[in-house]
Amino acid sequence: MTQMLNNNFMRNLLGAVNAPKGRKVCLAIFIGLVFFGYLGPWVINHGKATQITVECLEVVLKDYERKYAENEYLIHQSPKSLEEQVHPFVGNGNIGFTVNYFYPAGLILRLGSSWTKDVPYRPMVRARLESLNDQSASIINYKNGMVERLQCYSIDGACVLMSLKTFVHRTRHSLLLQEIKVENKANTPVTLKMERNGPYYWKGSATSTEILEVEGNPHEYTLSSGKFKAPYERDRTGEYFVAMVIAATNFAKEVTIPPGTVHTEQVIAVVKFSQPFLDAHKENDISAELVDKTEEELFSLLHMDFNILMQEHVETWSQHIWSSKMWLEPLNLLQEDQPKKSHPPLPVLLQPQLSPQLVVATVYYVLSSVDAPLFLPSTSQLTKKEMYSALKMPGSCFNGQPTIFEENLWKPIDNTVDMSDLVSHWQHTLFKHGCRSLLNLGVTGFMQAMMLSLLGAQFHEYELAFHADPTQIHTKVQIHNLLYNASFVDIDVDPSSESREIGLSITTSEAIKQSSQPLLVFACGAGCESEPIELNSERQVVDLKWTDPQTPVLYFSHDRKHLSFMKKSIIHYKHIRWVDDVPQEEGQHHHGLNLPVAFWVIIIGLIFGFHLFLFKLIYQEYCVGGGSRSSEKYRRGKDGTNSKV
Repeated sequence: MTQMLNNNFMRNLLGAVNAPKGRKVCLAIFIGLVFFGYLGPWVINHGKATQITVECLEVVLKDYERKYAENEYLIHQSPKSLEEQVHPFVGNGNIGFTVNYFYPAGLILRLGSSWTKDVPYRPMVRARLESLNDQSASIINYKNGMVERLQCYSIDGACVLMSLKTFVHRTRHSLLLQEIKVENKANTPVTLKMERNGPYYWKGSATSTEILEVEGNPHEYTLSSGKFKAPYERDRTGEYFVAMVIAATNFAKEVTIPPGTVHTEQVIAVVKFSQPFLDAHKENDISAELVDKTEEELFSLLHMDFNILMQEHVETWSQHIWSSKMWLEPLNLLQEDQPKKSHPPLPVLLQPQLSPQLVVATVYYVLSSVDAPLFLPSTSQLTKKEMYSALKMPGSCFNGQPTIFEENLWKPIDNTVDMSDLVSHWQHTLFKHGCRSLLNLGVTGFMQAMMLSLLGAQFHEYELAFHADPTQIHTKVQIHNLLYNASFVDIDVDPSSESREIGLSITTSEAIKQSSQPLLVFACGAGCESEPIELNSERQVVDLKWTDPQTPVLYFSHDRKHLSFMKKSIIHYKHIRWVDDVPQEEGQHHHGLNLPVAFWVIIIGLIFGFHLFLFKLIYQEYCVGGGSRSSEKYRRGKDGTNSKV
């Protein structure tokens, strides 16, 4: 009986399988088992690997954020967001480079007062770990003047970190450096693959592999030379050309990194180029001279440690160039719960919506596009001394509209052409408004001129006056290390209702250190209403006020008596008020005639009554009165006819 039931069950099962619908069900079950048996574990492991790389990257970025201040870096984790929002650029006023890991770009050169477009050479070294996916972040390190990229990989539950640093040396005009470091914390070896484009559609160029022997060790490098058309020079007799030579050290295309080790690859590239020339027959002589200079410089650099070269760059950039800076911090509508008082409109531009990162990025682009003669090894000590003296005598800089209100000077950019235009606009603006002597001093003078221009600060014979209208400033403004004679001053403008003050302090002073009779700095606010205060290393404040008629919001001087004299005899005003204290009648005076509301009500009533009276006359004349006269005329005509009969 049992065997009969089993046989019936098997026959029914085979029949169900042989049926078309049954075969489809079995096939679906089989595919599902294969998917969950083979692909399921891969999906689970892939999810775990992604989670490990994300957590690893978050840890690295948090360490980075703790190490640097908010205005010293910019992090982007989306693959394309960095290129879309900020231009990842490194430069030193002679050569520059857009560090784009997804779409490699060419070098750009500083010819005259502007950058060229990409030249036909791509120096970017790209690196990746073979057959592995990563979580990455790109960082513009404003403080150190470089672009960094972090890539985290997951191998057997462990995190493998690869970092890439790219920068153009600040005191060595022709030097581009890149460092690739891999920290393999996994228990298995990883394979590092690297590549570089080099010459890119460079017609007529020549490339060769050369070897330099340094202290008995051979160093292989690639030498590329040629010419290309100058982008801006034109002549009726022909086209201008620029000769260029690049010597870049070579590296292994593939490296196996053992577990628990750190591997570092360091790449040096020396870039030399000529000024535009017209005679094509001179190319060989010019190129030969550039090759000799390039190889000579590379030979001397190979005698130095890469880390020393990096330290030179970082110290120069962070301690001497980026030490002076500007920073804006939005108020974030701190005064929403308070009655708003608006200042009468003055003949100035409204302040654009400046984000703190836009200001920092703009300053970074400008400083990366200007040379630094004060820090070049080739500049003599006598010349440096003369330049430092000139830095303390800025002439009439800055005698124009405060640049904080100029929208064209604060633009987000995403390509080299826009960056070059932005730098040129800044240069022309500062030059036109009395800052020529500062611009001639390179990046240091340029930065001082930008800080002076932000709040419209202008040097006079005995004082430095800030001409910005405080009622038009809607953000906190911080200026760090503004040079006034031999003292560096910090300025912190806070227009919020809770503060309404300007914070002032001296960071460092050469005069105090080197002189037995230091040159003191005194300050007073709008109208010098209060007694001048003597500045020192501790933060002091002056009231943030405005005067009617408008006068400078802040004064600096080395002579306390001069500021007191200005208060009594030079500064003239009718009223002085807090930055947010504007009487209503004054606002009406600027907007139109100050007439009572009743006057306008009477005028409108008279106009309405006149039009009503006019409408009544027209109605009576053509509607009511016209009909009566027609009837009367008809009756008169009828009576006249009867009388004739």
